[in-house]
Amino acid sequence: MNRAAAHSSRFAFAALLTLLSVAPLVRSTQAAGTWTATGSLNAVREGQTATLLANGTVLVAGGVDSHFSPLASAELYNPASGTWSATGSMSTVREAHTATLLASGKVLVAAGDNATGLLATAELYDPASGTWSATGSLNAVRERVLATSARKHPFRAAGPCQTSGAFVPS
Repeated sequence: MNRAAAHSSRFAFAALLTLLSVAPLVRSTQAAGTWTATGSLNAVREGQTATLLANGTVLVAGGVDSHFSPLASAELYNPASGTWSATGSMSTVREAHTATLLASGKVLVAAGDNATGLLATAELYDPASGTWSATGSLNAVRERVLATSARKHPFRAAGPCQTSGAFVPS
């Protein structure tokens, strides 16, 4: 299956995941069960991550645009004003990656897909400076991976990885 067809077949599921990841960003009103529209993202994206930062803003990073081209761009959502603003871009375009808020307040983005293949690389976002920096890579390429951070184990990733063209659970 070619890349565009694979994306098309995952569209409904990805749209649901996108809606679920963005739904909390819709401002709710005081009245129970009602929603109010808020600002729109600056870029159309699918397969992005959304991470609640310690300061209450939300970092949205990566994904693919409406032509299935992977993005490196990132945006910040300010729930107080309902607005989006551009922030630093990742050094690697990626979608289907993971983003984890670390105890330091930085965000670790790892794995994913960049249109030429799966990734093992990782980057750190620093909310204080709005910049990204390279950090250590995963031991295997992965996409659609789940990751967590805890004091005892600073970062753990689990999900399918690819070796010799076949996916294996890990």
